[in-house]
Amino acid sequence: MAFRTSRLLTGSLQNLNTLCNTVSHSSNSINRRLSYLANRGANICLDTHPHSGIKNKDGIVATQWCIQIRHKGRDKPKKNTDKHKPNHTVELDKTTISEIVDVDKYEQQLANILENLRHEYVHKLSLRTNVGTFDKIEVKLDNETIPLNQVASIVQKGPSLIVLNLSQNIKFVPAVMSALHSSGMNLNPQQEGPSTIYVNIPKVSRDHREELAKGAKTIFNNTKEKLDKLFAETMKKVNKTKSTEIKKTIESKLLQDKRKIQADAEALMKAKQKELLDS
Repeated sequence: MAFRTSRLLTGSLQNLNTLCNTVSHSSNSINRRLSYLANRGANICLDTHPHSGIKNKDGIVATQWCIQIRHKGRDKPKKNTDKHKPNHTVELDKTTISEIVDVDKYEQQLANILENLRHEYVHKLSLRTNVGTFDKIEVKLDNETIPLNQVASIVQKGPSLIVLNLSQNIKFVPAVMSALHSSGMNLNPQQEGPSTIYVNIPKVSRDHREELAKGAKTIFNNTKEKLDKLFAETMKKVNKTKSTEIKKTIESKLLQDKRKIQADAEALMKAKQKELLDS
């Protein structure tokens, strides 16, 4: 009887040892998995309910495990990607804003830039090039920009040839050559002697139309640069104010005005390109 009892105890101890090894192995697997998730930035909540388990066939209650996993960063609000868009603004009347920056002057300058674009499209990007087309080509000098007809005598020699005479302003010849090349009119000027420039007017071909359309984009890009420069110069005055809220509110106003004019300028460019390519 004692021998039989000893064998039963030995078998029970072996079963218990096997159960312990199984539990230990499962625990190690769970720990490795939880460590992996934690390293990848997960929030882990471990909860047990030992009394709510299910009894097995031997009447033993099995413990229930509840693991809640939530990865970090998924519920975070998106960052503000527009560096010009303020997070907080305050209501300001026009009088208060005018004490910091002249908004009326700024808006007028924006309107002038748009009007200059419109003027360039009319006088520079024409399928029928003539003397009047050259008059307002801008020549950049050291400290200023002046129209071509103020530094050169412009004469049309035949239907397809323009002659520029700079005998009174020979030093401006390189600047005039550069202005003709960058005019967006698809010109190929040739210098003859120290003060004469010949410009052959391109024929109205499909290639010529496409070059003029590219010129419309070039002039528009120059307009965008002027708008950005005006905005930056105006913001220098705004940045002198000590209040961050006021600064951001005025910045938002100035930026909104600039973007409106830029949208109008882009619409003019697209209309001009359509005119050049479809007419």
